[in-house]
Amino acid sequence: MNLKNFYNTDNYRYLLDYINLKNGLIRYQKTFLNKKQFKEFINQPHKGIPLILPLGLNTFDYQKAHSFFKIDKKDLLKIYQTKNINYKPIKQYFNTDKVYCVNARPKKNLSKIINNVKKHNLDVKKKINNLKKKYSLIAFQTRNIPHLGHEQILKTAIKRYGKLIINPIIGPKKSGDINFTYLNKIYKYIIKKKYKNKIEFLPIYSSFFYAGPREAVHHANLRYQFGIKNFIIGRDHAGSNKNYDPFDSINFAKKLKNKINVNFFYSYGAYYCTKCRNYVLKQCNLHKKTYLKDISGTNFRKKILKKKIFLHADKDLQNYIKKINSKNLFLK
Repeated sequence: MNLKNFYNTDNYRYLLDYINLKNGLIRYQKTFLNKKQFKEFINQPHKGIPLILPLGLNTFDYQKAHSFFKIDKKDLLKIYQTKNINYKPIKQYFNTDKVYCVNARPKKNLSKIINNVKKHNLDVKKKINNLKKKYSLIAFQTRNIPHLGHEQILKTAIKRYGKLIINPIIGPKKSGDINFTYLNKIYKYIIKKKYKNKIEFLPIYSSFFYAGPREAVHHANLRYQFGIKNFIIGRDHAGSNKNYDPFDSINFAKKLKNKINVNFFYSYGAYYCTKCRNYVLKQCNLHKKTYLKDISGTNFRKKILKKKIFLHADKDLQNYIKKINSKNLFLK
């Protein structure tokens, strides 16, 4: 098995789901769902993303599999809350042409990978439970290199809660997302430089679906299982290719807040105030809109790729990125 390629495939994605289900890290599921359970699940949006297992993966043994079923297009659109059936992430994880089942098991030759993922995630859960004895914690999901607007969100969360847990998801991602190896280095660098004892970087293994609003709630449920009941919902949380409006996830989470018992910190984005020359959150009413300048993550990425300095990001961090940068900084 070519592990280098394996770690960004659907085979690995479903294996992560299996591991997390077996270890109690998926809040409303213990095993892959059958057709009846799947139908019930999609009509309960506070539960997040329904996890189901297709036939045909070379990582699973299907000898004892049963309860075979297919899924309808309308169910996929309900999960992704979109009218766009051609939205690429839908076909990457859910597919109306595939047959799904229950009771399949991973092949024995994957035991080392399974044990490594299990140990990592349970170690993170243990660390979080230890931190809870001393601090009030809030979790932050990210897949971006932080600019100074992002940092203002981090600072505000720290001030409000005390300790920030940055735990990006490690798992198969789409083309254009930052390679986790570099995201890991970048966040560890900036935490050491600016945020000692205020931020813990604790990534977790899980699947990513790019399902926008429903996945934002799924992320909150995942952190709940790790022991964190405070979670940041950001602008275009878990979206892709402008399929969702920027605040869809925030509005969706607000409606479901009481059902899932999670405290949300809603981040509508951060801006540069040209009058006070500082970085501020959009929801702050102390700064007039006429002075607020949007910070473009797209422009930041372009500057990184051209190895030029972006005005609204830490210069030392950008120089550090230049040193570690390679052709694999962003996934292809």
